[in-house]
Amino acid sequence: MFKDNPYESPQAPQASPAAKAKANANYTGAACPNCGVSDARSPRFTLWGGAIGHRILSHVICNGCRKTFNSKTGKSNLGNIILYQVVVLGIAGTLGAMAGLFAWLG
Repeated sequence: MFKDNPYESPQAPQASPAAKAKANANYTGAACPNCGVSDARSPRFTLWGGAIGHRILSHVICNGCRKTFNSKTGKSNLGNIILYQVVVLGIAGTLGAMAGLFAWLG
């Protein structure tokens, strides 16, 4: 009679395996570790890396689930982002200290 059970909770539609295997012609990196989709894009700007940080770290956003990951390894970039921030802040601090020293000597 009924194709679906009318007393069952509604279920979210499931993507077919063929949809998960769909690949973006422009994307050649690793598949998303969260949903398995091989369709991702590079962000234009990130708060932690500006306009170039994400390019240095191969950081991409999955078009399937919007999670971010490293396109080369398929893993999280969190450790790399922290290291990137330490290096950038260290360089900025050193340059600031040098400018202060030159102004004091000056």
